[in-house]
Amino acid sequence: MNRANNLKKSAFLLLSVVLLNSSFVSASERNVSALNLRGDMLNRKESISYSMNRENIEYVTGLSSDVIPYMDEAFSYPDNDGTCGDYLAFSVREASVSGSYSSDGKGKLNYKFTYMTTYEQEAELSALASSVSSQIEGKSDFEKAKYIHDYICEHANYDTSYSKFDAYNLLFNHSAVCEGYALGFYRLAKAAKLDCRIVTGKASGDRVVNGSIQEGNQSTGDNHAWNIVKIDGQWYNVDVTWDDQNKISYDYFLKNEADFSPEGATHERNAKYADINVAQVSVDMNNPPSGSTPYENQEITDQTSENEAANSADKSKIENKDKSSNIFETIGKTIAKVVNSVIEFINSIFN
Repeated sequence: MNRANNLKKSAFLLLSVVLLNSSFVSASERNVSALNLRGDMLNRKESISYSMNRENIEYVTGLSSDVIPYMDEAFSYPDNDGTCGDYLAFSVREASVSGSYSSDGKGKLNYKFTYMTTYEQEAELSALASSVSSQIEGKSDFEKAKYIHDYICEHANYDTSYSKFDAYNLLFNHSAVCEGYALGFYRLAKAAKLDCRIVTGKASGDRVVNGSIQEGNQSTGDNHAWNIVKIDGQWYNVDVTWDDQNKISYDYFLKNEADFSPEGATHERNAKYADINVAQVSVDMNNPPSGSTPYENQEITDQTSENEAANSADKSKIENKDKSSNIFETIGKTIAKVVNSVIEFINSIFN
């Protein structure tokens, strides 16, 4: 009898260890948080479920349809490399949330996302951003911003088909609309350790082109996106889209409000950006900030060939990640088989 009790105790101890390891491997039961949501969006997960009780599910699913719980908080975390913050917010094309729960009050909050870019494309963008930032490491804020501004102007053209909205199309397919320009500048600026924001609003169709006003829709303005970037502790306006002319222009680079919106070429921010204070004086390109030198004679090189090895390495990491997921899935199935075998063994002894 003692032998049977000891055997039973050992069997249940083994079962407990197996079940503990099984729950650790699957890790499917997660509570919703802004940090978890941000991580899953960075991994470009399209369908995400979190554990939540019935009361909270009823609350968040009862909010207005344009409110996605925890999402704004996920975007507000610090962004150190250009993949989070404003960039992540503008990378979400569509988002929705729904909830489900059982009679015991336990349930799930279910998110659905579509993104502007894939996880693989973001890996390529990270490699490119790292390569570009290495070209300007140790340079002044002004020099970094100018290099990135010029790099984009050299390698991209405005998308007249109005179908390309993201940084990947801008930097790898060399074409995008204003949103893609703003995303691309942000991505490269943050990787180069410049503080940057993406700004949306209305811009009149009129704009300065190489010093002259180009007429457009002055009456209502058009939806537009641009950037503000911090240079030596002060914010400045940057519109790379409007500076990408037949030759590189600086009509909208590091400008104060007055110079950024001269008569006939107005930028008007949306209300959410109203509290951003821009420098009172624009940067003089002929007399840049102390310690800076213009890049007038520096060649802006194509980074594509230089990044092939880095991109290949990132793709290998992605493949290894997928293999790891498959390994964990296999381990989980194996553990389940072991658990069933233990249970059958216990039943055979005591039944």
